[in-house]
Amino acid sequence: MVPGVDTLSKYPVLFLGTAISVEGSTATFRVDQWFKGGDAKTVVLTSDTRIPETLTYAEGGHYIVGAKDGFVPMCAAIEASPKDIAEFRQAFGK
Repeated sequence: MVPGVDTLSKYPVLFLGTAISVEGSTATFRVDQWFKGGDAKTVVLTSDTRIPETLTYAEGGHYIVGAKDGFVPMCAAIEASPKDIAEFRQAFGK
């Protein structure tokens, strides 16, 4: 099951971003829109890529990412479809 607004809104950091660099378990994102928890133009986060359920990022891909303490927990990020983006924007009044 793909996490949605209810699941991802629990994280203190939540944004829509484009992966601009991916090296192993570390991804750098250009933030396209903040939903909560920040205002930086870029964010560097780590995920545990040893867990099969962890989303693997691809450079140029668009993602909605939830994080805590600089770490993306399992099931805290999704590939952002236009439908997902619209749902999150509506939920957060953006």
